[in-house]
Order: sequence, then C-alpha cells, then structure tokens
Amino acid sequence: KYVNNYDYHKSIMLINKIPFLDFGLIMLKEEGQFSSPISVLHYEYYNEIADVLQEIDESKEKIQCVVANEKYSGFTIPFGKSQSPELWDYADGMDTLKFLVSLR
Repeated sequence: KYVNNYDYHKSIMLINKIPFLDFGLIMLKEEGQFSSPISVLHYEYYNEIADVLQEIDESKEKIQCVVANEKYSGFTIPFGKSQSPELWDYADGMDTLKFLVSLR
C-alpha cells in the first residue's frame, strides 16, 4: 500500500509539474502545511530562527514535538530521542495514568 501511495503522489506531482525531491522511498515537497500524504514529507525554508519559533508558538496545538539540536521551546526533543519518550512525556500533554485513574 505504501508503494501505491508513493507511485500515485509521484505521478500527480510529475503530471502537474510540481517540483519535488525523490529519494526512492520518500519524496520531499516544499510546502507549508503540517499534514502530508503518505510517502511525501513537507519542508520549508526560513530566513530567521525567530520566524520558526513564531510559527511553532502559533501552531503549538497542531505540533506533537519539535526535534532540534538547540533547546528553543519547552517541548524540544534532541535528535534520536523523539521515538524514546521519558515516563513524564505525555502525548498531547495528557497524563494518561492520571486520566485512567479518574475514570473509576
């Protein structure tokens, strides 16, 4: 199914002459939207880190985490750690155990 998505989105971008980078398993498309189709990764350029920080702040309800070398925000995670959460890292800020206990 992944390859079908890859082939489909690649053909759409080729037909519509949309610029993209093809890495054989994933395509990169310059796009400002957060959500991207399966097999496509969106990216965008910024001139100033302040612009990135402002966008993160304005969109924090849509962002699960920010992976970066520098600690720019309260929820910045270092490279290599985004798939290894700590016990106190809660998905969407929700303490799952506290929530489950409150259901009793």
